Amino acid sequence: MNSQLLHDKENIDAILEETRQLASVHLSKLDELSPGRFIPDIKLNNLPEKGIGAINALHYFNKEYAPQLTNSAGPRYFGFVTGGSTPAS
Repeated sequence: MNSQLLHDKENIDAILEETRQLASVHLSKLDELSPGRFIPDIKLNNLPEKGIGAINALHYFNKEYAPQLTNSAGPRYFGFVTGGSTPAS
């Protein structure tokens, strides 16, 4: 097994706890988050070429992407509405 995957497997409890903490922080901010907003294209040129492990991936996500999340769990979020491809739809 890849050494990074083995490390993650051996530390699954810490990974899950870190995930729970990050999710708890996000959920505690739902009242402050907009239900939607324009986000320019996200640059992906900072992605590492090799795996960085689950904990580091969580930290990377929290730093680079979490601040751009919206409140899709709130009452003002109406979901994705995909228009039909024909005039009748």
